[in-house]
Amino acid sequence: MLTNEFPPFGGGASTVTRILMDALKEDSSLAFDIVTSGAAREINVEQYADRVRVFRVPSKNPARMSFSNVELLRYAFGAFMLSKKLQRADPYDVCMAWSAVPAGYVAYRLKRKFGLPFILRIMGAEIPGYESRYRYLYPFLNPVVRRVWRSADHVIVKCEKESAMIHRADPGLPLLTIPNGIPRLVEKKWPEQQQPLRILCVGRLVERKRQIDLLKAMVVLQEKGVRAIADFIGDGYAEQEYRRFVWKAQLQSSVAIHGHVPREEMPQWYATADVFVLPSYNEGMSLAALEAMGAGLPLLITEEANSGSLVSIGDNGLLFKSGDVAMLAQHLLRLAGDRNLLRQMGRASEARAAAFPWDASAEKYRTLLQTYGKGSASSLSLGATSEKIAANAILSIPPKPALSREDLRPAAVGRSARDV
Repeated sequence: MLTNEFPPFGGGASTVTRILMDALKEDSSLAFDIVTSGAAREINVEQYADRVRVFRVPSKNPARMSFSNVELLRYAFGAFMLSKKLQRADPYDVCMAWSAVPAGYVAYRLKRKFGLPFILRIMGAEIPGYESRYRYLYPFLNPVVRRVWRSADHVIVKCEKESAMIHRADPGLPLLTIPNGIPRLVEKKWPEQQQPLRILCVGRLVERKRQIDLLKAMVVLQEKGVRAIADFIGDGYAEQEYRRFVWKAQLQSSVAIHGHVPREEMPQWYATADVFVLPSYNEGMSLAALEAMGAGLPLLITEEANSGSLVSIGDNGLLFKSGDVAMLAQHLLRLAGDRNLLRQMGRASEARAAAFPWDASAEKYRTLLQTYGKGSASSLSLGATSEKIAANAILSIPPKPALSREDLRPAAVGRSARDV
């Protein structure tokens, strides 16, 4: 498994990978090696579970939670060099990569060199037009991304919106849909006393998430004398810009930007919130929104972020168009004045979340991986839905031998151009 993001580093890919590993780690028919980023100067190996090893290649600045382009390139090179050693020591049955760049490109190179089949899980930003800040990079990245997409044995998306965006860029690409499940992090308990409306916004502080719209809505609430507190969880390149906005707008008493928060601490943030807000102008299927549903919170999100129909309007939340600060503020004013509506929407979120457990999603990944273990992946239709994959294969992988420190040392300088 290739991913530059794995706890404690990263965002959505990191969280989803860990949830999936926790769901599959007890399966005796599966064994995983995860090649991910590390902050140390040499390769580190961790035993995540009996049949799950985590290899960290030197690529990450520990002072940053998000990844720079240089760090992504460093990961790609280190992951490829280490994966070649691991593959030669004990060949794998299949490789799974999270995102076409950089992990998918590494998987593509491994397939070219060893014939190792690979599964690609689309993560969003690689899709042309998904992130406006990458608009100048997409013309250069698109040929690489499409080559990786078309070389993968299976390409997995999590919702129909992602499928539509991908098919605009590559109409003939076969896709397999496996949605994220909804974790149950905490049991929501609503306070009896009236209190300030507690607003929670979780996500990278980047332009696409448009947290600036929520900050502007907080100004409206403050001007109208509405008691509300907004907690922002996450870091990113826009953090300093948002902190300056809070200072200039004198929102210090009603807005707190907390930066990165360890996942183990997130349940308490969901437990103390009244409503979850996601102002993104583009979103696949937000894991933070799913977690908020599982925690029994009403969702106040953009129409553009409502992938998979997370929100049923008036049932478990409300929608607004991206950039429509006036409508966002109007919804917050309504919720601040109606505690009963908050509770009703929260209970509706819990009920909707119960229908989408992570176990169901993990089972689809398990079935797909086990099929590769029998060497019969070619018998699967690439265009098949996940429900049609036959669960009739057992993957038997003996424990991989422990590699020595010498085995893990980077190859000497002077590699061939083909290797690089």
